Amino acid sequence: MIVAGAGALYASTFLPWPVVYTVMAGLVALGMVAVLAAPEPPRPPAPPRQRFDVWVQEAVVAPFTRFATRRGWLAILVFVAIYKLGDVYVNVMATNFYLTEGYTKAEVAAVTKMLGMACAIAGAVAGGTVAGRLGAVRGLFLCGGFMIVTNLMYAVLASQPHNVGLLAGVVGLEFFAGGMSAAAFTAFLSRLCDAGFTATQYALLSSLATLPLDILSGGTGWLADHLNSWPLYFAVSAALGLPGLMLLGFLRRNADIQHRPAEEATGQDGPRPLPA
Repeated sequence: MIVAGAGALYASTFLPWPVVYTVMAGLVALGMVAVLAAPEPPRPPAPPRQRFDVWVQEAVVAPFTRFATRRGWLAILVFVAIYKLGDVYVNVMATNFYLTEGYTKAEVAAVTKMLGMACAIAGAVAGGTVAGRLGAVRGLFLCGGFMIVTNLMYAVLASQPHNVGLLAGVVGLEFFAGGMSAAAFTAFLSRLCDAGFTATQYALLSSLATLPLDILSGGTGWLADHLNSWPLYFAVSAALGLPGLMLLGFLRRNADIQHRPAEEATGQDGPRPLPA
């Protein structure tokens, strides 16, 4: 990621973009060669055959219907979809903001791709520690509030003249907050999964969490154009983080957001554990 991020931006300062992309493609090919040269791991034993309708019921339908038995399950899904909306609005337009404010590609590469990645890793460690000590819900409150603060710091940065030191401070804290929130959010999603359907439910929830990026991020450029003010844009992005925190407070009191152990389902041959 460092090579493809910071390396590509640095290379683009003295090489045309077609050459940069060709180099990046060649580096991908190196990874493919390494995979092909690696020994094949032993195959696990084949699972017992199941009728197709039984497989669909146990692997597809049951995880969804089981989740829908939770109190407040619709509110939980809405929260998962909107919690990181403010962060999405910052990240999608950040590079455009840097370049329009006169920061060079080399400066952007050094700050966002190298310093930012280090801060994100440190933030993930901190977020995991916070979630472990305070709990998943309190950790989400703390990390969500931190993300709102860092969004407002972008508004401060946008109101100042060109300042690489301030850029590094704001970006570093924003990436640190993003790493913290990612770790706490992962802990929360894991908490929501039933032990018998962990893989399917986690896939559902984590995919839903990317919905704002896939659907709503297209409106960021329109919003930036119509506001015509970077400080105002980042203030709006900070405000978009508030509904998620308010909904989290509602869920804490009115929804079932606890981890639930696997239950047993009764089949024709008697009780059996629900599929993992």
